[in-house]
Amino acid sequence: MGSSAMTSRYQWRFARGATALAVLLLFTFIIVVNKTEAGWIFTDGEKVALELIDTLQKRDLAAVKRFLHPRLLAEEHQADLENAVKVFPEGSIKEITCMNCLQVGYDFGNASRYEELQFYVEFYRTAVIMDVNIQQKGEQFVIDGFYFNEAPLGLMKQFPFSLISWVQPKNVFMAVAVLDVLLMIAALVLWSIKPLKMKLLWLPVIFTGLMEASAQWVDDGPWAFNLLALKAPPVWINAAGQDPWSIVVSFPLGAIVVVILAVTAQPAMETLTVPTRPQPGRQPRNPQPRPPRPQATGVGK
Repeated sequence: MGSSAMTSRYQWRFARGATALAVLLLFTFIIVVNKTEAGWIFTDGEKVALELIDTLQKRDLAAVKRFLHPRLLAEEHQADLENAVKVFPEGSIKEITCMNCLQVGYDFGNASRYEELQFYVEFYRTAVIMDVNIQQKGEQFVIDGFYFNEAPLGLMKQFPFSLISWVQPKNVFMAVAVLDVLLMIAALVLWSIKPLKMKLLWLPVIFTGLMEASAQWVDDGPWAFNLLALKAPPVWINAAGQDPWSIVVSFPLGAIVVVILAVTAQPAMETLTVPTRPQPGRQPRNPQPRPPRPQATGVGK
């Protein structure tokens, strides 16, 4: 068997093994995230936001102030706080869904980290969409602002085609990230026959699949563009029936870069064929066609 055929066979075996392992890891990650209720699933900012929602539910201004005092709520939001306690819906909370909990940014000038969180809080008779802005500087958390608007009941069930209706954004992000890495590994194995050093140089390109280039449009606000953003799902349409609407589209950088390399470097990636020596006792076939035999002439038998 020729060396090129053996190389192709081993590549396919390795690709199948890597695919099976990646799929197994994907399902393992999804099961762990869905079944685990430990606190490590949530960031510290999300924990503060959930505690704020739980405190507002008590409708006790003094309790809310005690909760917010160590978290350095800005003075200009005190009036909003008192109004929120008065109008926050009564009753037990039926469901809390994190609609957008991956909006994370960094302010390098002030050495702080901020999160823009959006929750859908459903009670038994009403529902609200609550936005919370949290800044973290060192070990301190600052609730920079929060507000909420009324939302229709069963909002998550009214849009069955939205990924948010079925799973949490973190689960979608994890699934997209693992699948992206799987595709990058498959592309590296199947498309490239370069030496090992070149494959190692390609690893940064492969793992940039975890990063995404995203663009966001809002009907009554500016548009935003993030070059390296951890955002999920890849296409987000905020069709909550509330103003403003927004559309977020993101693309995996790793997939785009690998596809461009595969298209532009196609001649360098073609499988090389190594000539093989003929086996003893067997002669290679003559590529020249044989001359036609002369036809017999004469009569009789």
